[in-house]
Amino acid sequence: CIERYCENCNTQLIREKLSGVDMKKEITWTRWKRVEKLVGKKEIKKKVMDHVEEKGTVLDLVKILEEELHELPQHLFIAHWQQNQVKKLTSSPPDGTLVIIQDFAQNLLCRFQNEPQSKFWDFKQVTIHPNICFYRCKNCKHVVKSEITAISDDLCHDSDAVCEFLTSVLDNLKDAGQSFPRMICISDGCARQYKSKEPFYHVPVGSRRLYFGTGHGKSLCDSAIGVLKKAAKK
Repeated sequence: CIERYCENCNTQLIREKLSGVDMKKEITWTRWKRVEKLVGKKEIKKKVMDHVEEKGTVLDLVKILEEELHELPQHLFIAHWQQNQVKKLTSSPPDGTLVIIQDFAQNLLCRFQNEPQSKFWDFKQVTIHPNICFYRCKNCKHVVKSEITAISDDLCHDSDAVCEFLTSVLDNLKDAGQSFPRMICISDGCARQYKSKEPFYHVPVGSRRLYFGTGHGKSLCDSAIGVLKKAAKK
């Protein structure tokens, strides 16, 4: 079960497997954990993910493991279910509906092949924002996949940039003779780019936004980013 409440997969079974272990023994372990740190020149307190060392008994470590495993099945179930729904939606989009998967890539660093050493820290960056589009052709009704990647020297990754890129995508498809009364945009849940009041303000009428689960935003955009960056470095 995904909630770990039944007798066959309850997290308490871990203690049965470790019945021969001394639970009071003092040990040291490391784990990834959000901790408060002083960040930047102004030393502002901020919670960041860090690899920390902890001490305690074996029982303390087992309790932490039980808490982590209790939430893991439901998290993975939702992530897999979402990925399956995205596959179904993109493989058979409804008539008159444009399905777009969006994501920002890590900025591309523009470098010269034979640059001097002093140029190493003085480089330009480029914003890359792929848009993977799926729709049915008006004439033959076959599913069409179209990759339209926005490349810009504007390094501000915000909702205004997403709106501008989306407008360019729709104009490009319109020039190709395709127009859509409905649109579904799929992306991660970044508040600055896709999931807050400002991005919602830019959502066109007749459109919907869907979001991948936290930490499970890998999509077709990643392959498009890899192909583009590899071509740019040749």
